[in-house]
Amino acid sequence: MSKNTITNYIFDFDGTLADTQTVIFQSWVLTCEQLSLPIISLSQIRSMMGWSLIKIAQTIAKSEDVDIVQNLILTYRKNYQIICNAESSPIKLFDGTVEMLQNLKDSGKTLFVVSAKPSQTLNLTLEQLEIKKFFVEIIGADDVIFTKPNPEAIETLISKYNLIKSETIIIGDALVDIQMGQNAKVKTCGVTWGATDPEIIATFGADWVADSVAEIGNNS
Repeated sequence: MSKNTITNYIFDFDGTLADTQTVIFQSWVLTCEQLSLPIISLSQIRSMMGWSLIKIAQTIAKSEDVDIVQNLILTYRKNYQIICNAESSPIKLFDGTVEMLQNLKDSGKTLFVVSAKPSQTLNLTLEQLEIKKFFVEIIGADDVIFTKPNPEAIETLISKYNLIKSETIIIGDALVDIQMGQNAKVKTCGVTWGATDPEIIATFGADWVADSVAEIGNNS
């Protein structure tokens, strides 16, 4: 795949732009403790990265009861914000992310974010990390009816900005990111530095697998 033909870059957030595993894991562990649920493991959390909060909560609670799931989500969100707002936030951009985004922007590329995070949390986090300025639009889980791997978010961007599918790529570290791109019939890129092991990423059928952040910003 020639990267020179790509003009529109759609990024996942967790595990693609920033390392959020620690804060997500800590938040779910604390939530499970507070609600007397079995403590979840890091490997379990990693396997659910990219899922909607509702699906994760249903899986952790082993229930689809609306009240139970909503209470779990609300508790998790409170814990997530507390941990994020600590003096030393565990959320960190992957090395080279700012430079990569700047290189793409300077090359005339159009950048977007599509995430399973709630839009308010997503926008606040991007502002705190000082990278929100790079993106034309940011779509969170509550901005769409159907979340990943449904292509609604990408199709919304394609329609709103008249994007050409063959010139558009979704970049992510989870299977749902690649499936969303495939469902939307755009190009796909799996990254090996996120929550999914590199050997598993290789089985997703992405058009391109990137082994470093710098590769994304290199348009040669």
